[in-house]
Amino acid sequence: MIGLILIALCAWRLHHLAKEKGLSPWLWIAHFFSGFFAFFVILSIVFLMVYGEATAQDYDKTEKLITPWTPFILLFMVLWFIFLQNRLSKHKPMDHQSFDDNDQYFPDLDKEPKPEKKDLSYFR
Repeated sequence: MIGLILIALCAWRLHHLAKEKGLSPWLWIAHFFSGFFAFFVILSIVFLMVYGEATAQDYDKTEKLITPWTPFILLFMVLWFIFLQNRLSKHKPMDHQSFDDNDQYFPDLDKEPKPEKKDLSYFR
């Protein structure tokens, strides 16, 4: 239960930090969940390699073996959140007003494009 509450709080905080920076919050939440999911996949593969397939079929035995690993799972979640939060804090806030008119990523769509001047030097 504490894991679900911690996941919700971390995702909520990443969402608000990304919005403050002007970045896509869903991208950062996806990074958080994908890293956490990858950790669970790796942990389950290691679990199967160490304890064998037979233990994964017995629920009671599996629960007894996984219970000591719970603090490490929560620790990884907190460290993964801190890592993503630090990466997010290093981003500069996006200010769309500071870009030039010639910027290719944020063109000013309100202005009409200026027509190119023709080279009339052959008339001289």
